[in-house]
Parts: sequence; C-alpha cells; structure tokens
Amino acid sequence: MANNNSLKRIRTWYGMNAIIEIRSRSFHRAGFGKLLIPHPPAVNWLLRFGLADKPYWQLSIAHEFAHFQTLPILLVYIFICVAWIIKIPEINLLKIGVVFFSIHAMAEILAEAHVRLNMNREYALFYRDISVFPRLIFWSIFTLISAAGWIVMLMSTQV
Repeated sequence: MANNNSLKRIRTWYGMNAIIEIRSRSFHRAGFGKLLIPHPPAVNWLLRFGLADKPYWQLSIAHEFAHFQTLPILLVYIFICVAWIIKIPEINLLKIGVVFFSIHAMAEILAEAHVRLNMNREYALFYRDISVFPRLIFWSIFTLISAAGWIVMLMSTQV
C-alpha cells in the first residue's frame, strides 16, 4: 500500500465523531477529537494478509471504525470484568494481566464481527481467492484468549 495517509471522520451511532487514519500497512491512528492513539495494526495485518491495497484499506478503516461502533458493548463488558476482578479474594498481577488481555481480545472480536456482519457481501468478495488460514488463526487465538479471562475469573471465585 502506498502511503495513503487517509484520514476519515465518521459519526458513530451514539453521536461521537470518530477519527481514523490509515497511513500505511504498518501505522494506524484512531480516536475522538484531538486524541488520536497511534498503534501498529497487528490484528489488521493478520486478518488482511494477502489482500490487495484497496480491500486492505477498506477493511482496515471498517475495522477501526467498528471499535468505536462497538464501544458501548465493550464498556459494559469491561465493567463486568472489573467488577468480577474486584470480588476475587486472592487477585494477583498475573490474573489481572490475563483478564486485561482477554478484554483486548474481546474488543478485537467485536470489531471484526461488526465488520463481517456489516460488509458481508464485500467481505466475501475480498477474500474469495485469499487463504482462510490467517483468519482462522485470528478467530481461534482471540477466542482462546478471551475465554482464558473468563476461566481465570470463574476459577478464582469458586468455593
């Protein structure tokens, strides 16, 4: 992908204006207002592996925007996890770390599920001649990481 330096402003369903910038396959920024968080697009790299520039760009924008669209659901999920962690009698940094990574995994799962559901036809066309293996890796690993957080929470509170 050439240095596209595309900056998109998109309004979420709950009224916030999200800003997404895809500079290249190795640098993205996203946020609200002047708060743009730079990050390496590791998930997009895996999910979009093998795609041409245009589908990569479209799906990456959609994925970043999906993080904002699913934010209210993720906030409820985070609240539940934090409330559960607070109730664990013997909490430690390892358990907190596993739950933190499971929350991040859930954020990525929600975003990609949103992309898949809202771009169903385009998604299928973009991936028609692309190996399913990278997407299987994503869904498998991120589902396991998400489940690991719940396992930690459930096992830590059993009597």
